[in-house]
Amino acid sequence: MNYYVFIDDNNGYSCDYYNFMSDATEEHISYATNQMRAEEPVFCRMGSKMHRLEKKLKELNFKVIVEDNPPNRLSIDRIQIHCIGGNY
Repeated sequence: MNYYVFIDDNNGYSCDYYNFMSDATEEHISYATNQMRAEEPVFCRMGSKMHRLEKKLKELNFKVIVEDNPPNRLSIDRIQIHCIGGNY
């Protein structure tokens, strides 16, 4: 399993961090986010949340475990995955 942190920048207001594990690689996650953008262009305007990425990765048959963690703490030892889009 690979260790990631999903960074939701809340359109520049503040950052929330969601630790998760997945057997997907960074390339798989990039592919999933590109698919999400193509399927729902609203992600380029409103952004996406961790649960949407989790759902997409599971649809692509990857294991995903979202960990319990305080959303205001960044785990620096993980691969960073930034929120999709998020411009009003």
